[in-house]
Amino acid sequence: MPRLASDLALLVPLAGLLLSSGFLVLLAVLSRRAQPPPYGDTGAIFRLRRDWPVRTGLDSGDASAVAAPGLCTVTRLRPPSRSRRYCLITPCRDEALYARRTLEAITRQTEPPALWVIVDDGSTDATPRILAEYAARFSYIRIVRRADRGARRVGGGVIDAFYSGYDTIDPSAFEYICKLDLDLDIPSRYFELMMNWMEAYPRIGTCSGKPYFSPDNDSAPAAFPLADTSGLVSEKCGDEQSVGMIKFYRSNCFHQVGGFVREVMWDGIDGHRCRTLGWIAISSDHPELRFLHLRPMGTSQKNWWTGRVRHGFGQYFMGTTPLYMLASAIYRMTRPPLLLGGLGMLYGYFRSLLRGAPRYGDTQFRRFLRSYQWACLLKGKTTATVELNGSMATSWRPASSVSPQAGVHQRIGEILVQASVLRIEKLAEALAAQHGKHAGTPLGEILVNMKAISQEQLFRAVALQLDARTGTAFPAEYVPHRLGFDARN
Repeated sequence: MPRLASDLALLVPLAGLLLSSGFLVLLAVLSRRAQPPPYGDTGAIFRLRRDWPVRTGLDSGDASAVAAPGLCTVTRLRPPSRSRRYCLITPCRDEALYARRTLEAITRQTEPPALWVIVDDGSTDATPRILAEYAARFSYIRIVRRADRGARRVGGGVIDAFYSGYDTIDPSAFEYICKLDLDLDIPSRYFELMMNWMEAYPRIGTCSGKPYFSPDNDSAPAAFPLADTSGLVSEKCGDEQSVGMIKFYRSNCFHQVGGFVREVMWDGIDGHRCRTLGWIAISSDHPELRFLHLRPMGTSQKNWWTGRVRHGFGQYFMGTTPLYMLASAIYRMTRPPLLLGGLGMLYGYFRSLLRGAPRYGDTQFRRFLRSYQWACLLKGKTTATVELNGSMATSWRPASSVSPQAGVHQRIGEILVQASVLRIEKLAEALAAQHGKHAGTPLGEILVNMKAISQEQLFRAVALQLDARTGTAFPAEYVPHRLGFDARN
């Protein structure tokens, strides 16, 4: 009896912990089904919609902004502030098996990179020969070679190699920077659409598509876009981060967050640092942005178990709380490798905790992370992320040399869309009404009457517009007296 009582005393809290974690996982799944925020609705940006009667390009103020019914709309809110120059930096080692797929995918891009720096991190297979072949064919490919250090080293080793390439460029010469792995196959419009997305929403500092892999290691060419993923496995990366194997950054955002930490979980820390500064980090599962990861995430060093244990350590290093780690691991148990992956994460995390391993040294960042993770546990990750991005908007300070200051020479509709409070299709609908049955009515008034935005959101947008035009800070409550002047465009 005493032994039975002690066993029950152990099992009851354990069962309670498992039930609680299961509830949190369910909450996370339900949260992911919520309607995406405006900046996450990539379908409105990427598709040329034939059911919109009005162009959404707000770069002209004359009648040419209206298109005849049935014509395709433009896919950008305004012309780019600079040339769409982006630089790819690729650390690689012994990637002969996959290199050609990635090289072909990049050289087929509708908007190719201005520069592609490939850092050969001491390859001992045919990788150097393959890279030399493509560098001879494409002038924008530059090869940087590092000495062989004996073995592949993920995490800090990958970022060391990345910076060997980054340090050879002038970052100010490029509007975008991307850390790209050499084991991917991506659609030909990938980077074109990335830049369309970021131009539409200047608060997006880093973004990506979603990775899938073939469980049978199928080497057949991919049929992009990946509308049918029934034969593939999703790596189930959260929408609140851009993925590490193809991390696309606005250059000034990358500079503001301080670049990448040279440790495991570098690709999680950077996204959270974006949010602390008011930037948005995001990824999308839009079919046009799905891509193939030829080597599944977490298997580049030894095997699945090693990769998941490393991930658990990375979560510990970043500052993740134990309860959040438990919920994350339980969810990961439902993904390949079933059960084993989540157990490996827990082993790596709690082994590091018990050993008192060092953690990321920014205590303010860790407090921010814990607060965000608790909100995710209580509200679901999608809801918590949307609310946090909204509350941090006032912290956003884009560099004027790269992105135009919000509100300067901008129309009300554009400000509202870029502030992530108005969907593009609603703006198109309101513009159609303004040029039709509600001709002469201020656009802001139409949007409020449509219930597309609230009066408070309109007032704040107009206040931002007034601030930019006059250099004077107008409180939001003063704005209603000025609507007749500013909300008409």
